[in-house]
Amino acid sequence: FKRHMVSTGTDHLPFGTGKHACPGRFFAATELKAMLAHLVLNYDVKAEVEGVRPPDNTF
Repeated sequence: FKRHMVSTGTDHLPFGTGKHACPGRFFAATELKAMLAHLVLNYDVKAEVEGVRPPDNTF
């Protein structure tokens, strides 16, 4: 699970696969984790109405 985000297997393709895999995938994964940590630590996210789930959006 630790390297799932940056794997180059065919089951997960956000950064390409094989010899054409993105060389910046490790940097991008680290930046995403840092951004998520910043959001969690610095912002208080709450539901609009406690206990009520918003409807699912479908495209």
